[in-house]
Amino acid sequence: MFALEKYIHAGNLGEALPALVKIHASQINGCAYCLDMHGCEARAALSAASMCYRQGGGAELVVRATSG
Repeated sequence: MFALEKYIHAGNLGEALPALVKIHASQINGCAYCLDMHGCEARAALSAASMCYRQGGGAELVVRATSG
């Protein structure tokens, strides 16, 4: 994960996209701890026009655009 992190930050992807990629990797791995940690990163990186929240007790996170 460290090598991926280094590679991602060398590019110009911003902060939100890498955070969402980490969330998806955590979902695939089924790691609730990592999902929560990366979810916090995503909430900090996403604009005010987006909403990011945990759904259920498992390793699942939903990101939805909000209107207005």
